[in-house]
Amino acid sequence: MKIEKPWLTEPDREQLMEHGLPCVIHRNPMTGALNGYAGVADSHPWFGKSYDDKVLMTELPLEFGTREVDDRVSCLALFCQDREKFEAGYVSIDVGISVHGGVTFSGRMKKDWNLFPERDPLWWFGFDCSHAGDLAPGLGDPLAVFDKCGIEVPPEMMDMMRSMDTNAVYRDIAYVRKECRRLAHQLAVVASTESNRQC
Repeated sequence: MKIEKPWLTEPDREQLMEHGLPCVIHRNPMTGALNGYAGVADSHPWFGKSYDDKVLMTELPLEFGTREVDDRVSCLALFCQDREKFEAGYVSIDVGISVHGGVTFSGRMKKDWNLFPERDPLWWFGFDCSHAGDLAPGLGDPLAVFDKCGIEVPPEMMDMMRSMDTNAVYRDIAYVRKECRRLAHQLAVVASTESNRQC
């Protein structure tokens, strides 16, 4: 039996360990959608890096050149790549890591969100499930927001937004766990690849 509104019955927070890394799932209080995070220790080569920092493609855990563009990479992030750096073999972390919508967060976690305080210092990389095509239950009807603010929306944009809203998919906790696992695996591969280079 499929649950009609799973966000009403699933947990708002969860902690898990994946590939030796602590992971946290947290429901965004504004959007109602789930976000996923994986934390790395200060010994990780990407500790302290921003998700838009450039790294060598050879440091990436996937075959970047053969990767398809899908909902696991932000089209905007792809568009914003520095062409010269890209041609020199560099790409930003948010494009290089394959996770739902791309990496949209890096940094320290709010104290009340960090379910692993005993493991600090941790640097977190995260993603959210509030992208186009995602159902964010806390946002309600996006057209109502424009109407309430007195913003006139062109008819073609209203049609597009209605079609996106009716086709939107809620990313439930099982999906976010799987994406946390993917994120943690890739971050673990980066750490092991870097330690193998230094040997």
